[in-house]
Parts: sequence; C-alpha cells; structure tokens
Amino acid sequence: MMNLSFILVFVLSLPFVTVSQLLSVKQLTPKLFTVNSTGTNKYTATIKWDGTLNDDNQKLNSDFAYYPKGIVTIENTPQYPVFGDRKVSFDFTVQKTGNIIS
Repeated sequence: MMNLSFILVFVLSLPFVTVSQLLSVKQLTPKLFTVNSTGTNKYTATIKWDGTLNDDNQKLNSDFAYYPKGIVTIENTPQYPVFGDRKVSFDFTVQKTGNIIS
C-alpha cells in the first residue's frame, strides 16, 4: 500500500514539475562593430545587435571599455538605449598615437 501511494504522488506531481521548467530564452546577438574616422584622432565606434524574444522597449546598458587607460577619451559613455534601436555609437578621441588599444 505504501508503494502505491508513493507512485501516485510521483505520477501526479510530474506535470507540475515539467510545466514549471519551460522558460522562454531571450537572446542578444552582437554583430561586428565599425570604427569610422571623424577627424584628426577622432573616431566613432558603432555597435549593432539583434536578438530573439526581446521587447523593443526593453532598456539596455551599454558602456565603452578600453585598455590601457589614459590613452582614449570617451565623450558619451555609458548609454542607455532601448533594444529596438539595434545600435549605439560612441565618440572617442585618441590622446596618444602609436599605442595598441584593445
């Protein structure tokens, strides 16, 4: 009798466990970014993205990070675009030439 009640509890609880684990997956897919010269040592980096199951009004946080510090001046970071914009642009100036920036 104990085994029958154990089996019934297991079988009846199985639909609740499987239903609770079905989650939709949101995905943000970055695309290649472009860097364009806008003047002497001045550039604009444009980053584009796409994705699935994202609301076009969903707010994002975008920041321009670089290394080594002190070589580049970023004029508009961080930014808070919405997903529907599908791109963000950063303006930056290279202060010291001849360095590798990553």
